[in-house]
Amino acid sequence: DRSATSMEGWVVDDEESLDKLKIENYEENSSTGNIPEIWNSLDFEEREDTSVDQDEEGKSINAEETHPFYKQEKNIRIPKHKRFKIATNKAYLYSGVSAGNVLELLRAVIMRNRYLEVKKESEAGLIWYRLGLTDAELENPKAFSKKRVNRFPKSEIIMQKKTSAAYINLMKRAFPEETFYYPKTFILPRDMKHLAEKMKKSSQMYIVKPDDGSSGDGIFMTSKYSDVTSASSFKSIEKFIIQKYVSSPLLIDGKKFDLRLYVLVTSLDPLCLFLCDEGLGRFCTVPYQAPTMANRNKAYMHLTNYSLNKLSPDFVHTDNVETANEGSKQTLASVWKSIASQYPECDIDQLKRRIEELVIKNTYCLQPHLVNNFNLYKFQENEVRCFQILGYDVLIDSNFKPWLMEINANPSMRVDYQFESSPGVTESVPSKLDMFVKMKAVDDAIQIVRKPLEEQLALGEVGSYKQLIPSPTDEFGHLELFLDAYKIYDKIMGIRKGTSLTLSKFTSLARIPGMTGPKLAKASYDLVYKTACNNSESGQMDLETFIGALGTLGEKLYGEDSFHSNFSQIVDQLVAHFC
Repeated sequence: DRSATSMEGWVVDDEESLDKLKIENYEENSSTGNIPEIWNSLDFEEREDTSVDQDEEGKSINAEETHPFYKQEKNIRIPKHKRFKIATNKAYLYSGVSAGNVLELLRAVIMRNRYLEVKKESEAGLIWYRLGLTDAELENPKAFSKKRVNRFPKSEIIMQKKTSAAYINLMKRAFPEETFYYPKTFILPRDMKHLAEKMKKSSQMYIVKPDDGSSGDGIFMTSKYSDVTSASSFKSIEKFIIQKYVSSPLLIDGKKFDLRLYVLVTSLDPLCLFLCDEGLGRFCTVPYQAPTMANRNKAYMHLTNYSLNKLSPDFVHTDNVETANEGSKQTLASVWKSIASQYPECDIDQLKRRIEELVIKNTYCLQPHLVNNFNLYKFQENEVRCFQILGYDVLIDSNFKPWLMEINANPSMRVDYQFESSPGVTESVPSKLDMFVKMKAVDDAIQIVRKPLEEQLALGEVGSYKQLIPSPTDEFGHLELFLDAYKIYDKIMGIRKGTSLTLSKFTSLARIPGMTGPKLAKASYDLVYKTACNNSESGQMDLETFIGALGTLGEKLYGEDSFHSNFSQIVDQLVAHFC
């Protein structure tokens, strides 16, 4: 029996025999059997992991001794129960069907590191989910106690453009002097009046995005307010965000492109954040022209989505992972080389620092929401070791300034590409480029999360990942102001947690010394609560609505012109009271 789960007792005499055994073993447990060929062509080396992990009894063990299939010096296999185990059954989409080949990527990582693939979550040290945890799973956090899970609870909210935009807009309002590298964004219907004023005063092009859209579906561009109102006639106006279109993008070979960056979050409080040095450049397939009402519908010119452009007859596939090339999807390394060649005036190191700043600041915007859900579902008290690889989509403009387009909670981990082999016949074949990039993102992420949090906080650089937070200078610590606001929210919520504050809990703030004044009577709290809920997407006082309401209370209490000053004062006062 040569299956992956019954290899104990094998004696490996030489490296050639081991390689043959691994390939045979992998092919029998893979839906394609093609990954080893790609893996070998990329010249990946096997890991010599020296990280410290824990065995099933919680005792510290040295991974160099227990992690491989065999002991290097003795050519003796290590028992199966001592190998690091990854549960892959949640990496399927439906009924055992592999989801976008993420299983192939996981198995390549498992093979490279000599991990053990298991089907039962109870046996695993790490459980890999393709999608978010179900409500039933969230209600049973004890099942994940002390295990690593590649999802934070309800993190899929990040994919909802309206919610992420609301938090980022709030942070921009609280810190007007900071640059968040996020285009001006209107959330409908709350910003409808403001949008109308802007669009009627200029011919600025805007891009309209459905809140729940993906792969470019439902996106359109316009400079006319009437187009926005007419769009709402066939899809509820509440389903859109509208962004200022970055009309002067940086071009490579005359084409617009964006970057898919992989960001690893291993802890929320304290925030521990890593940026992968490899990623993807995704190109339009038609040369770029400045947007007009005449060319606004040319999707292959204006939209960089890979899932859209791969359908273009001009799409160019490449397996080149190192040098500048004309591929429609490239490695990040190739993109940097093209920029250096075509724009010698660009300070690439400075551009990379700006991108790091973009990632840090916008992750801070979402931190309170993620922390709230992590604690709401009792993942903290059950010691669930969550982590997540997020996909940040970044556009660079002609002034070499990066712009955040959106954050993806579920970035694609496909390692194949499709082509039309004959009219009407599409084939899916392995992609060397995707395997190269995503192997780094996933493999090195697992190496990091296997370490205790105390070590993660002081890692610096590990493999392809660079640690962004904690930073040696702590220059972004002031952005935890919203996290402090969450802690106030949590204190008011009390022991019985929920997804929103009741009127009685919110008005309890009025009983705190110093929380009323000439323009803020106790009765004013009712009005602030009802107004905030009426303007809320949920109609309730959820966390985002509460943060906005705190700003309103601060404005009435302190009366200063600056939202930041009013907000920070009231947060400081309440933190001092509760702590």
